[in-house]
Amino acid sequence: METEQKPKAEMTWSEFLEEGEKRFGKDRERWRFVCRACGHVQSMADYMSRHPEAKREEVSSWIFFACEGRQDGKVGCNWSLGGLLHVQDRMLTGTGTEKGSCPVFLFEGEAGGEPFYTPRELPATDERKHDK
Repeated sequence: METEQKPKAEMTWSEFLEEGEKRFGKDRERWRFVCRACGHVQSMADYMSRHPEAKREEVSSWIFFACEGRQDGKVGCNWSLGGLLHVQDRMLTGTGTEKGSCPVFLFEGEAGGEPFYTPRELPATDERKHDK
């Protein structure tokens, strides 16, 4: 029986690019990320198809880091990995940024932590309550 391997907690930018390409191909707009909070799966391509007026360079700056719900309240939640609580499953190193590292969502299909937030697109029930 094959078990899923735990995702790599720390990755260099180069390793991240290699992993994304291996999973989804060279077109980064098709790479799919899973919100750590609510489990919403998102990609630039999906977001741009629903929001053609959006600027690609802006979307590419948050798609791997913040839930789509921060931009579009009809899906996902408003979680971002840039907040006070550090619950990310992966940290990128060697990013060339001032901090030198950046938390990122896992790719779709990777084994990881269970979402801890009920997405808006699912109805609230006694067992599954919304945060609001």
